[in-house]
Amino acid sequence: GLEGNMNKNQPWRSVRDANADGTFLHYSSTCYYFAEKLTDEYRANKQTPPPIGLIHTAWGGSAIEDWVDDETLASCTDTCHEQIKDEVDGGRYNRHGYSLLEWHALPYVNMTIKGFLWYQGENNMNMVPKCVLGNSERQQGYSCLMVGLVRLWRKLWSATPGTTDPLAPFGVVALTMSGTEGNPNIALMRWAQTGGYGVLPNEAMPKTFLVQSYDIDEPYRGVFDLCYHGECCYPGKSFSYGHSDPEPCVDSEHQTEKYAGFECNMCDDLCGEFCASAYANNFYMGTIHPRLKYPLGSRLAETVARSVYELKGEHGHAISTG
Repeated sequence: GLEGNMNKNQPWRSVRDANADGTFLHYSSTCYYFAEKLTDEYRANKQTPPPIGLIHTAWGGSAIEDWVDDETLASCTDTCHEQIKDEVDGGRYNRHGYSLLEWHALPYVNMTIKGFLWYQGENNMNMVPKCVLGNSERQQGYSCLMVGLVRLWRKLWSATPGTTDPLAPFGVVALTMSGTEGNPNIALMRWAQTGGYGVLPNEAMPKTFLVQSYDIDEPYRGVFDLCYHGECCYPGKSFSYGHSDPEPCVDSEHQTEKYAGFECNMCDDLCGEFCASAYANNFYMGTIHPRLKYPLGSRLAETVARSVYELKGEHGHAISTG
């Protein structure tokens, strides 16, 4: 929601109202750009765009296991949670009474929705080798859970006849290698995001589509370590969360060997643009994901415009399938 992440009590608000009081900047940029571009697609087709309602529910650092029920989790072997021995209770994953599905997705289950957009996976990928990306045909790993999640969510939201379509469109963002959570296993992860088929839609995941992000790089990736971890803009955690004022820069003689030769008078030349961007933006947790969300939102919208709403226009087959 706009007033706190995943606030189920948040009433519907227009972008205009949210922008007026500043809460708009707390919302998902990918979601917003999706709706903005979809609106543009309608206008390009000389049609009046319908009202578009967006529900953003996400939790940083979560795994796909957190967003399915126990039955789905039990149907797949070699899941991440199964591999983390201290989290296993009696051979099954112990949620300790907390499930992101239960607490942050099911509160919306009585709403009739048009479709789903899924942008997750980094936490599963970076737990390799504890996590097996697997194959859905073998009921194994992330591949199995991805198929299970699509089926589960469609089943939950369409339980009442005449509400959500039992085959409501389901879009998946294939992860990028950019950012701090890029990983050498990214190709295998993208494969797992399709259930192990390599493409969407497929026989296990009908009425789905895949949007690529492999070409969307983090523009500040090269300077992030120097300017952030080198404490040129802000030192330590205060940079990520903005809870304290900037402190003085630290010369290399007080830093690790990695930054040998770095002096604070280099900050403006090397990091000035980066620091200015950090000041101007809602910068959270560094470059975990590529900063450029507009291309992702646009690609999701273009694919939905063609495959769901059947609007005329170009379909970038190189960046999306469905």
